This record gives sequence, C-alpha cells and structure tokens, in this order.
Amino acid sequence: MYRHVLERMPVLLPRAGFTLVDGKATKLLQKYELSVEDVWQGAQVVRKRMESQSVPKGLAESFERNQKLIDEMMQDLAGQIEKLDSTLVGAVENAKSKIAFQIENLRLKSGRALDERNHVIDEHERYLESLLHPNKALQSRELCLLPLLARWGPDGMRDLQSHCSSKKLGQHFVMRIP
Repeated sequence: MYRHVLERMPVLLPRAGFTLVDGKATKLLQKYELSVEDVWQGAQVVRKRMESQSVPKGLAESFERNQKLIDEMMQDLAGQIEKLDSTLVGAVENAKSKIAFQIENLRLKSGRALDERNHVIDEHERYLESLLHPNKALQSRELCLLPLLARWGPDGMRDLQSHCSSKKLGQHFVMRIP
C-alpha cells in the first residue's frame, strides 16, 4: 500500500523517550535515596529502599535487650535493698512494675508511630509508581503529556524538542520539571 500511495516505503526511526519527574517526586526520590531506574524495577525494590531509609533498624531488638537489662538491674537492686531492710522489697517490686509499664507504653507508642510512617510510605510509594512507572510501563506509553506540559509551561516543549535531534534517536531521558 505504501508503494502505491507514496511510491516508496516510509522511513522508520526510533523515537526519543522521556520520563518527566515533578517536584514532589524529586523530593521523594532524594528523601529515600532512590532513582527513577529503581522505581522501574518494581514495587518490592522501592518499598525495601523506602523502609530501610525511614525505619530505625533493630528497634524491637533494642526494646527486648533493654527490658532484660532493666529486669536484671532491678533484681540486683532488690537483693541489696532486702539485705538493708526487708520491708522495702514491696517498694522495689512496685517500682519495677511501673518501669515495665512505662517501657511497654513507649513500645506501643513507637509501634503506632511506625504504623503511621508506613501509611506515609504507602502513599509515597503509590505516588512514585503511578507517576514514574504507571501500570508497570514507561510513563511515555501510559500517561498523557498535556497535563505535565501545562504544569511545566511553554519552556517545557522547547526543552523536550532540544532532546529530540537525529543524534539522540532511541535514547530515553529523565527530565525534571518544576
């Protein structure tokens, strides 16, 4: 058909590809020390990196270790106080239970804080995935360029055109937009 209409076959050239990264995504990538390529690897890679950057390592282990140390210290203290005055053993037990209560209370509060942080991580992960790797495909294949260009302004199209020369065919560019 092309030979009949054009009298020749059309020239096929690979096109330049673009992934546009907005300001919020840029901040999130920097916060979690991620790259656009990391997001392309999938949700598991992104989630692992985000959690490793935001959750303190070994928090539960630290609580357990410190609880055992406090129990040992209180037993040692109870033994010394019992030698001094046996009527004060009840006061030591009372102090021990109060300390255990406060540590458990702190453990619960930190658990809630981690849960809240995880919800924030979920939102950040969804945002990056939906912008940079929508439907597990390149952004240029899934998202419409017009809303991003509207945010970018008239300079956006000029910047994109500057990357679309014949010397850069088939390349993929990651471009930051304001």
